[in-house]
Amino acid sequence: MEWLDKDRERIRIDLANGTADFLPEGVTLESAVHKAGGWELAFACEERAGNRVHQLFNHTYYGEDGNSFAYNISSTSYSLYNTDAPIESAERPGVFFTQFALAGYHEDVVYLSPTYSRTVILNAPVVIEVK
Repeated sequence: MEWLDKDRERIRIDLANGTADFLPEGVTLESAVHKAGGWELAFACEERAGNRVHQLFNHTYYGEDGNSFAYNISSTSYSLYNTDAPIESAERPGVFFTQFALAGYHEDVVYLSPTYSRTVILNAPVVIEVK
């Protein structure tokens, strides 16, 4: 089961330094490349049984000033492509990659909206009685 903690609804990514605060569990920032058209980002994520590939982020993102933007296209695959950043291994067993561009965005910091912050395995099912 996925959980999105209240204080993790937006996470800060330092694009210029390639660092991220509090990425979702099992996710790493692989590259942040600044080009004339904006930033291109790539993230790696561990697969999960029964849900191998899943969405990492909502398409709305924010600048430091709080203004919102949106990206329209993202790609999920088992290898990285079209990136200028050095990658140790473009393919890794048990890992998928999500890549997207922040077109026209040239700031050094961005706030992304993750779809979850952590996962848990429940030992007993949760039952909610509906009256």
